Amino acid sequence: MGAPNLSVSLSLAEQEARDLAECSTAVEEARAYTIDSPQMAEVVNGELRKTKERLKSVKDWRERFLKPVRELQDAAAALFNPAIKALEAAEATYKAALIDWTKKEEERAAAERRAAEEKARKEKAEADRLAAVERAKAEEARRKAAEEARIAEEARKKAAEARRRGGAAARGAAGEADRRAGERGRHGEAAECHFC
Repeated sequence: MGAPNLSVSLSLAEQEARDLAECSTAVEEARAYTIDSPQMAEVVNGELRKTKERLKSVKDWRERFLKPVRELQDAAAALFNPAIKALEAAEATYKAALIDWTKKEEERAAAERRAAEEKARKEKAEADRLAAVERAKAEEARRKAAEEARIAEEARKKAAEARRRGGAAARGAAGEADRRAGERGRHGEAAECHFC
């Protein structure tokens, strides 16, 4: 398929260009009239009719002159519109795909975030549970150590009391033993004397 010819040539004949140039002085001509009598009003009314006819003629001429440009514009639009519409549809398709992907990525990231938060929550709960177990063990060990220290202190006090009592008893027993030994000694001396 060959490239379409989308060109137009617009040109004015010299006379047409002069006619258009003359129209540009119409305002000055209209301002030059002063209506000061019925005859002058009639003249100005005639000029008004001629100006209206010229205006219609120039507008019609412009339409004929620009008709090829409009046809060219329509042909150009017909040439470019399918490509523009296809590209706009492709743009919309790309955008929709990106929006869909972005939404899925956001959902995936949110799911990962929720999973990570749930994992962190469970790990913290487990760490808190283990810390509570360790605190309970430490408290139990502290309680046992305190109980053992109390028992040891009582045993120490009892031993000291026993030593104190035992010392007195031992001293009493030693004194008693000494006394008995002394008595035996005296009895032994007496016995020896009896046998002498």
